[in-house]
Amino acid sequence: MCVLLVAGGYTDLRWRRVPNALTLPCLAVGFVLQFAIGGFAGLRSSFVAAAIAFAVGFVLFMLHVIGGGDAKFVAAIGAIRGPGFLVESMLWTAVVSLVISGALLLMKGDLFPFFGRLLRAGYRALIYQLVPVEEDVVKEGGHKIPFAAIIALGTLIAMVAEWKGVTLWRF
Repeated sequence: MCVLLVAGGYTDLRWRRVPNALTLPCLAVGFVLQFAIGGFAGLRSSFVAAAIAFAVGFVLFMLHVIGGGDAKFVAAIGAIRGPGFLVESMLWTAVVSLVISGALLLMKGDLFPFFGRLLRAGYRALIYQLVPVEEDVVKEGGHKIPFAAIIALGTLIAMVAEWKGVTLWRF
């Protein structure tokens, strides 16, 4: 898992992409690993986590919030660790993302203009029922964050938190 996180974060930071050669084999390893640990119940759990992660990631990709590699990266994490850890990992990722994005926008003086674009895009999405809008909230301000690196950091924090017995979400 750590190899996936470090490699995915590095490739996204370095080349702004997460290659299929990394995510797809890890997805397969996750299925095999969960099958070996939990039989068909483990495989089902792994598949459900990967499918939900990819579905949410695909919607975010279609809205231009994340890249396609990021969606597959999250699906691989879900396949390897299952749905419970996936939720915890994504909550930590959201915290890390808010802190880093907010700090970057604040440093560049773009925090309030960003929220204006976000509100306009949200309003248009509600009016047009999630039909893609012309305004790209993420890219219009010129800020593109390598999100796989943030996902990797959030997941690493979730792993340490799990080890220490700290959770943001209880099942």
